[in-house]
Amino acid sequence: MSTVSVSGDECASRALIGWWFRQLDQRRICHGAREWAVQVTAIVDEEDALWIQIADEAPRAGSVLLRLRSTASVEQAVAALNSRSQTPASYPVVINTCLPPRELF
Repeated sequence: MSTVSVSGDECASRALIGWWFRQLDQRRICHGAREWAVQVTAIVDEEDALWIQIADEAPRAGSVLLRLRSTASVEQAVAALNSRSQTPASYPVVINTCLPPRELF
């Protein structure tokens, strides 16, 4: 019988992924006049960011790819989903909250 060793970092990553899944999956999001339930399909934990893929219920089915800092709150994730464009430029729609604020010229 073989055994698999899981490092502390892997356990922490799995716990973080599970926590984000429980926080976002089936959460109701208001997007303009439209309300939809988030359907999390995948989460990837990188060193400094989380990538969360969400199924989109739009008439032209696609997905939303949300990139968050590992320190982001659920409220920040929900706010980013609420503020996404009604007409996506492409699929998947990428919402990157890790970008630095735009500088004023």
